[in-house]
This record gives sequence, C-alpha cells and structure tokens, in this order.
Amino acid sequence: MILATARIGSGFLGELRLEVAGKLLYRLGDQQAGIDTLVVALKDQNEYVRRQAAAALGEIKVSDAAVIAALVAALKDQSSSVRGQAAAALGKLERINPLPQLLAQLAHPLSGYRTAAAQALAQKDIPIDSTLQVIAKLKEDKRPWVRLGAWEAYELLEQRREAVAQSAEYLHKADSLLARNQYSVASGQFESAFEKNPKVTHTDSLNAARAKFQQARCKAKLKRAVPALDDLKIAFEYNPTLRDTLQAEMAKPENDWKVLEGNWYLREVLLKNTTIAPK
Repeated sequence: MILATARIGSGFLGELRLEVAGKLLYRLGDQQAGIDTLVVALKDQNEYVRRQAAAALGEIKVSDAAVIAALVAALKDQSSSVRGQAAAALGKLERINPLPQLLAQLAHPLSGYRTAAAQALAQKDIPIDSTLQVIAKLKEDKRPWVRLGAWEAYELLEQRREAVAQSAEYLHKADSLLARNQYSVASGQFESAFEKNPKVTHTDSLNAARAKFQQARCKAKLKRAVPALDDLKIAFEYNPTLRDTLQAEMAKPENDWKVLEGNWYLREVLLKNTTIAPK
C-alpha cells in the first residue's frame, strides 16, 4: 500500500493512508493539497484506499476538472465497490455534470461499469426527460450489453421521475391547504411530500427541507410546539440556511411561530447547530 507523510505547520501527521491524509489536509485548511492527495489515492494499489478516496471526494463535493476526470476514470476500476463509490461521488457533484462520460459508460461491455454509470445518473440533478430520450435510443442499440445498460439506467431514472412528481404533487396540495389555513390537513400533505421525496440530489434536499419547514409551520399554528421543533430539526439538517429564514420570520411582530418564542431548545440547540446537510 502507498503511504503518505503529511506535514502541516510545524508538526507531522505521520504515516497515513493516502485517503486519510487527504481528508485531514482538506479539513485542516489545505484544501487543494487534500484534493490532490485524494485524486492520487484513487490510483492506489489497495482497493480499500481507492474506495475510501472516491467516497471522500463525494463527501467534499469539489467539482474541479481533475476530480471529475479521476472519478470518471475510476468508473473503469477492476473493483466493483470502487466503481460504485466513484459513481456515487459523481452523483453528488452538482456544479460540473459529467453526463456525456456517464452515458458513454452505459455502453461498456462489463456489467459492473454499466451499473455504476446507471446509478450515478440516477443521483444527479439532470434534465430527466431529455436524458431518458437519449437513453431510450440506446435501448435499441444492436449491441446487447448496451441495451442492458440502457434499460438499467432508464428504469432507475423512471423511478426517480415518478418519485419527484409524486412529491411535487403533495407539496402543491399542501401549499394550497396552508394558504386556506387548513393546518392539520396541510401538515399531513407536507409529510407525504417529504416521504415521497427521493432525497438524493441537492434539489431533492432543498424540497425535502421546505416540506418539513412548512410542516413545522402548520404545527406551530396548531400550537404543537414539540412536533414543530422535531420537524424544524429535520428541515435544518437538509437545508441549514432555513435557520436564517426562521429567525427573520420570528423577528417580525406578527409571525407564525409564536408558540416557539422563548423556547430554550430552539434558541440554544437548533439555531446554533452546524449540522451539514446530506447529499
């Protein structure tokens, strides 16, 4: 196994696996060195190191060209677990979209490569309908392995499209009910919107957070403080910026959150929590 000696300031981290050193460097402030180390770790001879490096790059979500190229190359790794982690990482990188590379991987002769690409496509904020049109053409390809890859990706994207559509429908109904002050029924619809949400992409997370935030609003209007706090906790986990939204609303003389005014748990825990939103 390749080992890295990482020096930070006047001290040494010692002999560490590359992917561990990369994560430490990134978290301790030397972000570029951390990214570079993780990219190198993707080529380590040890399968575990490569897999963890791919996972770490997905966690930090830095979408520069070197990271994209390294993860796309990792889709061809001999290990299925490394390919899967690379696919998952690519699915989390929102700002740069390696869609052409992933579509090309659907035509790979080996099933593991096709599966990794299909899973990555299902985890990205991409135009689902237009992507399905491209994949539909691949389903008619003369090569059987290309058809298999296309069918797998098509099925995953169809499932995602259905889930997103159902969640959006519940969210629309809930908003309408909330506007008519039907708080109890609206709360149930917001809960359904949250449950149907696939919670995979960044957009999913924002919509899931909005559903929980509005559900908390309904419960606050019904003077159900504890359930409202539970929903706010979940909303903040998916979108931490909603803390600012809540504080801005509560600062107004007339607001929907009167039942929570002066609440110790809200003030000292929820509004000070720095939990990073998932996906």
